[in-house]
Amino acid sequence: NGTAIEIDDASTLFNFSTGIIRGTNFHNNSTVGDGNATQQDVRSGTYTPTLTNVTNITSSTAYKFQWMRVGNVVTVSGRVNIENTATGASELGISLPIASDIGATTDCVGSAPGSTSGILDDMGWVIGDATNKRAAMQSTALGTGAHDHWVSFTYEVI
Repeated sequence: NGTAIEIDDASTLFNFSTGIIRGTNFHNNSTVGDGNATQQDVRSGTYTPTLTNVTNITSSTAYKFQWMRVGNVVTVSGRVNIENTATGASELGISLPIASDIGATTDCVGSAPGSTSGILDDMGWVIGDATNKRAAMQSTALGTGAHDHWVSFTYEVI
């Protein structure tokens, strides 16, 4: 189904007509993966995540996110707009573009600075939500009203 190109004794690259590039040894841990750890993907795409208002958020809007996967590591970035109920701690659940278990908060990490009218107003961070198998954007809201967060996080498909 694909043309194999041997790179060295340990690595092979496959070119598939579907546009998916698959190879061996992209990931440094050959025991993890999505059922075929010897052949791992290189691919990218866009998606609009499903958002879940968990704590101190009255409304949220997701915009188109980008993602790229190399082996079993996925990097994601995009924009969300949230409106906090009050000042203080808040949490927003963000679905993953490629489903994965999350074993610990550190299996998914990133940042999410917030801004209102282009002015930084609060800092957010992203951690893994093992219970719901998604990213959790947490922040300390400095005020109420709608504002954007520019989200970037990385996680491992396990």
